[in-house]
This record gives sequence, structure tokens and C-alpha cells, in this order.
Amino acid sequence: MTRTTRRPRRLSFVAVWLLTRGLMVFQLAYSRLGSSVDYQDLNVFRQWAIEIATTHQIPKIDSWQYPPGAIPVFLIPRATPNHYFEAFVVMALSADLLTTMALESMSRREGHTEGLWLWLLGIPTLGTLGILRFDLIPTCIAVVALTLSTQRRLFGVLVGLGMAVKAWPVLLLLSIKKRSDARAAALAASAVVAVFMLASWLTLKNSFEFLGNQQHRGLELEAVAATPWYLRQAIFGTPVHWAMRNGSYEILSVTADLVAQVLHVSLLILAITLATWWVKWTRRSNTAPGVGRDAAFTALLLYVVFCEVLSPQYLIWLIGVGAVAITCADSQMRRPVLWVALSVVLTQALATTWVNLVTYGSVGASLLVMRNVALAVAAVDA
Repeated sequence: MTRTTRRPRRLSFVAVWLLTRGLMVFQLAYSRLGSSVDYQDLNVFRQWAIEIATTHQIPKIDSWQYPPGAIPVFLIPRATPNHYFEAFVVMALSADLLTTMALESMSRREGHTEGLWLWLLGIPTLGTLGILRFDLIPTCIAVVALTLSTQRRLFGVLVGLGMAVKAWPVLLLLSIKKRSDARAAALAASAVVAVFMLASWLTLKNSFEFLGNQQHRGLELEAVAATPWYLRQAIFGTPVHWAMRNGSYEILSVTADLVAQVLHVSLLILAITLATWWVKWTRRSNTAPGVGRDAAFTALLLYVVFCEVLSPQYLIWLIGVGAVAITCADSQMRRPVLWVALSVVLTQALATTWVNLVTYGSVGASLLVMRNVALAVAAVDA
């Protein structure tokens, strides 16, 4: 592609980013028609940041389930204490822009722009979710890491940084084919995580409590495994009984608790299976370069499907890693990514249909079933 044709294309991406992100900010600021802006989870983040900064300990609540690297993400907007919400939104948009730039750079190298368009259009499809959660931060780190995967130590450092913020970027190590490269990347990632853990231990009184808060989680309302309960509600109108437990809305049922335990074991089996596959794959010399990125996306998709918890912001992860995967010319993930894109649309339909997060009518239950089925089909296809 010549320089003259490359420049208009880049300008079109910039124009789309400015338009779509401008609409997201407009929706956040003016959707309530004169009433105060609803910053949703940012209110919680601000309270956490105040408590961490003043007491030097993480909040003693079940909903705190974040690794130590997440703490700076919540604290950084306190640099402007009177404008915490606005600063957080700017930080999220900055991560979004950096992700867009990384995907645009990769698309120029690979000659495929589907992944860039997926990110440009997929994130605003979720409404204001991207700028009112902190998941854009680890997703940005993951995308940049995958676009720099040939630089194994830098890749490892970025993976470690992502793991320190949110654990799931560990799956990106599956994208490295050569064992020597994977060993170097894993050591670099482990070193970064260790630094964050040590710093957290030295500066905070209860830095490792997030590990215990993860152990007893039940089946969350939106998890893929909760689909049978909502299928029954959609067909027969039987309401789903739920309660706030372990930091999220969980189904109250002995069967649901048993399903959650089965999912815990399933995730362990999945981890062993992925490790076994990786060992066999690294012995081959004739695999396409894009297989590693496909594997990382597939592993993340399987994790989301088998996890006992599923929040709408998890789709941000899938959009980001899926965008990197389908930017590769030899990727086999284009059809699974389309299923994920459908689940994004259905998730936004859910957000605009429910009276609130935990009120399900027959329409909401039907949409939830369709969304979860789309994710399950994507996982099987991948």
C-alpha cells in the first residue's frame, strides 16, 4: 500500500474513533436530561481509592477480588481529587486510543483491518460500559503485548503487567510458539508480578485478601452456566431467585452452588488441557504464525464460558484479543469472532431492556439465553 492511500485510511480510522467515543461521552453526560451524571462503578472505585490512600489497606469487602496491580488504576485519578470521575474517563479513553493505535499499526503490517474495525465499533456498541469500568486498562495492555509478541522480554513484561492488574492476561503466554521464547516471556512476566506483590505486601496491611475472596463464589446471574435457569424463566415464567453474595448477584439454589463447584474443577481441567496442547504445539515446525494468537483468544473465550462469573465488561477482553487474532492473515477465528460480536449486540440489548441489572422479564431472560448461546457457540467453533 502506498503512502498516499495509507494516509486517507488512517484519517478515516481517526474520524471514526473521535465520532464513536464522542458519542460515548455524550451518552454519559447527557442521557439523563439534566439530572446528575450516573457514573455507576466509578462511585465505588472512588471510595476504594480514598480508603486505600487513607488507611493503607485494601477494602475489607467480598467484592474486592483484584490483584495488586489494580490498585494504581484506582488511585491514579485521585491526582485530581475534585475531578476523580472525569480523570478516570480520560484514563479509560487514553487506554482505548492506545489500543486503537496498536491495532492500526498491526493492521498495516498484516494487511487486514477487520480487527481494527471490530474494536472501533465493538466498544461503543457496549455504550458507556468501557469508560465506566477499568477493564479497558488490562485489555489495552494485552493488545499491545500481542502486537509486540516478537519481542519476547518486552512481551513478557507487558503480560506480567496485565496479570498484575487482572489475572486473565496469563493466557497470552499461549501465543508464544518457541519454548525458549516462552520461557523468557514467562520469567519476565513472573518478575513483574512478583514486584507488584512485594510492593503491595510492603505498603498494605492485607494485600493478599483478594485470593480468599475468590474461593467461595457461587453461580453469578449472567454466567453462561446460568442459562438453564433463564431458559426456564423465558418459557414458563418461573422467576430466578438471587441474592448479593461474594461481591456479585448469585443464584440461590443448591443446584447452582453445585454447578459453580463443577465449573471450578472444569477450569482446572481446562488449564491442564491448554498446557498439554501448548507442549505438543511447540514441537511442531510447520504451524502458521497466527495459531498462537488464535490459541490465546480461544483460551480466553473458553475461560469466559466456563467461569462461574460473567459480567458485561468481560466482552471488552474478548473484543480486544479477538481483534488481534483476526488481524492476522492466517487466523481461523473470524467466524468465532462474529459470534462474539453478536453477543456484544445482545449484551447491549440486555442493558437497554432490563429495568435494572437484576430484574428479568421474559424478554430479558430470552436475550440473556441468546447471548450466552452465542458465546457458547463461539467457544465450540473456536
